[in-house]
Parts: sequence; C-alpha cells; structure tokens
Amino acid sequence: MQPVELRLPPGAGTRDHGYAAELDADLDGVSQVILDAGELVGLHPLFAVRLALWVECQRQAGRSVEVKEPQDEATRRCFRAFRLGIGIGGIAQALVEDDPDVIVRPTRLSELTEVDGLADRLLQPLIDHFDDAAVVRDAVLMAISELCQNAVEHGASDAGCVVAASRGEADWLSQIMLGVGDYGVGIPEHIRRSHPEFVVDEHAIGQALQEGVSGTRRADRGYGFS
Repeated sequence: MQPVELRLPPGAGTRDHGYAAELDADLDGVSQVILDAGELVGLHPLFAVRLALWVECQRQAGRSVEVKEPQDEATRRCFRAFRLGIGIGGIAQALVEDDPDVIVRPTRLSELTEVDGLADRLLQPLIDHFDDAAVVRDAVLMAISELCQNAVEHGASDAGCVVAASRGEADWLSQIMLGVGDYGVGIPEHIRRSHPEFVVDEHAIGQALQEGVSGTRRADRGYGFS
C-alpha cells in the first residue's frame, strides 16, 4: 500500500486554536503517513501541541509517520526546537535554553505535582522576558497551574496534558504564548454528562458559560466557564 501524504497549508501553524482539517483525515487501514509541513510559516505553541499529539496518536496506532520540516528558516528553527516529529518529552526536558523563541517544547504532564513543577520552571523565563513578571508572580503561577490542572484532571486520556510555550510579539507588545492540549471528550460532551438535554454542540458550549452549569460547585474551587 502506498503511503498517504497530508500537506499542511501555510497558515495552519499560526492558528491559535490549533485546528487543521488535514489532521482529521480518515486513516483507517493506512500504515504509512507522510506529513508535509514544508509550507508552514510561523508556529504557534498550541498548534505545536496539536501536531505532537497527532504524531504520537498515529504511531500508537501502529502507523509509520514521516514528517517533512518547514522550508521557511525561522519556522524550521522553531519546529526543531519544539522537537516536532520526534516525540513528547517529560518535565525534565521541558525548558528550551538554546532558542530565542521557543521556551517549552511539547511536554507531558500526568500528575498535578508535575503541573506545579512546570509552573515553577516557567517563572524565571517569564521574569527574564517581562520586567514586571516578578511583581505578579503568584498570579502568573496560578494562571499556568489552573490551565494545566484542568487538562490533567479532565483530559481523561492516556496522553495526559501536553504543554508548549514560546515568546512572541503582537501590536508591538511582547507576549508569552502558552499552548495546552489533551484528548479529553471536549466541552459539549462534558456538559451533556450532567445536562443531556443540550444536544447541539453550540448550545452546550453556550450553556457552559452560564453560572452553575459547569464547575464543581465546591467552595474551594472555581466557577467553571462562568
């Protein structure tokens, strides 16, 4: 059987929602896949997470995956710093110290203690990048921890929570971009477990923003999406 080739469009890597229809292709019965990322220009960490999870999923399904690197020089450098096509690493290998943009390569977090460990490791690069990061240290740690803890707790997948981060610029302002992904059931299905009447995905997502619909309703936890 001939390998199936999937070609990523140029703008896919910069999508901050991480979605690319090409990665949803039906590969039943396929044993070899060539993922052509040659046209990518720019690489958002959320797309890096999505791509790393996709490659891992295909290999776990027994498929051989060949990834063609981006031709654009800056994108290829980030691609290599993220180690895309190689695999998802653990927290000990999370920080990238030899790239001007990539801070955290795709890293798996399976335990809540690992979430705290990553937040602590991220703090110094944030302080180095932003003069006032030390002032809002607790807020930064809480934001990172909350995002990652949600994915670890609700991902409901052996893939765990996968995180990546990079530096960037928007409207002349420096920023840190954090990508967090998992293979959980998604918001609509999660909401339908307690509210089966929300059949339509868009309705379920809209209702998730209402007070009392999502969240644990525990006094020591957050209010969900509301």
